[in-house]
This record gives sequence, C-alpha cells and structure tokens, in this order.
Amino acid sequence: MNRSERQMVENAQVVKADSRPIKHLPGRTLRWLVDRSVGTTATAVLENLLPPDGFVPSHYHGVEEILVCIEGQGEFQVDGRTHKFSEDDIIIVPPRRMHGFRNVGDKHMRVLAIFSSADPDVTWQDSRYAANLWRSDSTLHGS
Repeated sequence: MNRSERQMVENAQVVKADSRPIKHLPGRTLRWLVDRSVGTTATAVLENLLPPDGFVPSHYHGVEEILVCIEGQGEFQVDGRTHKFSEDDIIIVPPRRMHGFRNVGDKHMRVLAIFSSADPDVTWQDSRYAANLWRSDSTLHGS
C-alpha cells in the first residue's frame, strides 16, 4: 500500500476503503478493509457484499470472528442450526465453529467480518471451494 492509499494521523492510520482490492466470488464480493498488509498486528476486517440469494459457504476459522450486518437480512448457520439476522445485528462466532450465511432478502446485504488476528485462517467444509478464493492475492490466508 503506498502513501496515497493510506495516511498517518498522529500514530494512527487512515485506510481508504475504496483503495482496497475487491474480489468477485460465487455468491458474494469481498474486500479486505484491514489486515496485516496495512500494518495491523492483531485484527482484520473483511467486507462481504451479497446479492439476493448470495452466500458465504460453511467454513470455520482458528480465531474468534464477529459479524456485523450493516444492511440487509440473512440466515446464519452455525453447527447445523439456522438463525435469522438483519441490519444492526451482531453475531459472535467462537473459534473452530462451522458457520456460513446467506442473503434471504430482495436487496444487497453488507456484512463486516472482524477477526482477532491480522492474518486469519479458513477451513472450508467443502474442500472443492478453492482456498485461493479467500484472499484477493490468491494465497491461502485463512478464515
């Protein structure tokens, strides 16, 4: 990330969301807003944008994840159970809990995923869901 993409402000950093790479995947579009590549050491934030019927397949992470629904409505599955969620709802997912979600509304859904690691790992329930889809740089980064 170059100087024009980030700005230091008194020992803090401003990251321009629109400067971050976007990756289009089956069922969703994602963008890593914050991770190790911008200098964090303990957290990462992933933005998921799902069209109607869009989805994030079942997976788990080795670290805690917090999902914040910014807009839209969806169904969240964890350990085989389904829960409804919508705008302003927050879901706390403990490490190594199989989970996924989908957009059940008729408008786009936007969900932020916040991780307790700057470099979270991912394990997909369906191994055919290619691990390189997780990271915009096409490397296995985790989830």
